[in-house]
Amino acid sequence: MRSWMDLWKLLPIFAVTLLLPVMGLAAPRRLVRNPGASITTKPVEYGTASWYGPGVQGRLMASGERFNEYALSAAHRTLPLGTTVTVTNLLNGRSVTLRIKDRGPFVSNRLIDLSRAAATRLGFIERGLARVRVEVVSLPSPTPTHAVPPPTTTEAQLRLQGSRP
Repeated sequence: MRSWMDLWKLLPIFAVTLLLPVMGLAAPRRLVRNPGASITTKPVEYGTASWYGPGVQGRLMASGERFNEYALSAAHRTLPLGTTVTVTNLLNGRSVTLRIKDRGPFVSNRLIDLSRAAATRLGFIERGLARVRVEVVSLPSPTPTHAVPPPTTTEAQLRLQGSRP
């Protein structure tokens, strides 16, 4: 039988093992992108949403598109650009489905930044903030990096002319 001193030495290992998931430091669940398959798990996040629009109308977003506060879009720190999510206001139950097109929010206690149109549909435009549920609907389809566009007729003709003796 082990003595209490031996068990006491193991206490820090057990404490760390039990506290990591509670503190949110355990390995995060990752989405695997498989071009031919649909998402089998739909990760869900809960947090605070804010909205943005005034002062950034027309500016380029991280996706390369111009920001339109009257269109449905959102900013998220980690989800891939182009991901479709459903955001639900936990206070009134309203939902909206939109795409992640930008990075942010840049305030530590916020989960997602929504466009004015999305915040209006969720019913928190006056309050400014809302507790929300964010559920991934679909990931963007991967773009092939090795694909080469077919040559135009002019390029093909130039190659033929250059290869003649």
